[in-house]
Amino acid sequence: MIFFSLSDRDAERLAERSTLAMVLETESRRLLFAAINSLPSQEKQAVLSKYGFPEAPTIRELAAKWGCERQRVYQIAEQAIRRLCVRLKLRGLTNAST
Repeated sequence: MIFFSLSDRDAERLAERSTLAMVLETESRRLLFAAINSLPSQEKQAVLSKYGFPEAPTIRELAAKWGCERQRVYQIAEQAIRRLCVRLKLRGLTNAST
């Protein structure tokens, strides 16, 4: 077994980086959820379902509810993702290409 020893200064830097990473991750999540919440209801539900958010119905349930095929739900989710990418790109929050 190998043990590593950190100086107090190194430990402090590591803690600062970890804290910064957590803040950035939290801010990114906040921005992502704000963007998702700005979508029309149907697109929002499709995106949440496609990516398996616990509170979201399944793709199959949405298709049954909307009276369409599952493929259509996926198409709606993809359309919403493209819309989100454009919005985030316009705000300078991503370099994602569409």
